[in-house]
Amino acid sequence: MMFLTGTWTCTQMLRGKMRPDTSTTTIGMDGMWMVTQDTAPPFDQYRTFPINGTSYLGYDPTIKQWVQIGVDSGGGYGTGSSPGWQGNMITWTSKGLDGSTVTDVVTKVSDSETSDAQSATDAQGKTTTTTITCKKSSS
Repeated sequence: MMFLTGTWTCTQMLRGKMRPDTSTTTIGMDGMWMVTQDTAPPFDQYRTFPINGTSYLGYDPTIKQWVQIGVDSGGGYGTGSSPGWQGNMITWTSKGLDGSTVTDVVTKVSDSETSDAQSATDAQGKTTTTTITCKKSSS
């Protein structure tokens, strides 16, 4: 997971436009967590303000799973888990308290590029998919 540390610039297609995002991941909490600070700037007429988020990624040896916990300035929150890397891919799953689900398959293209295929199903059963491409801009 250490290749994830540094600053990443990401894009994804949203409402017919490419949405930018910048994340910086460091090691924190006495080395127990990877801490990511994320900023997504104002995007379109539906979201005219930036969203700032913080997430924590660590390993829970009791359940032998990687875990993620995150919150953002828009009131969003979530948790996810993964059994770990299978080759160059890691699959994250999460289930919201409202019954929504997210499956996130991250592919490590290189130490400085990832591709993320995400499928989210809301509590009413509507599924949306997106692909997020990230490139490391600094270590």
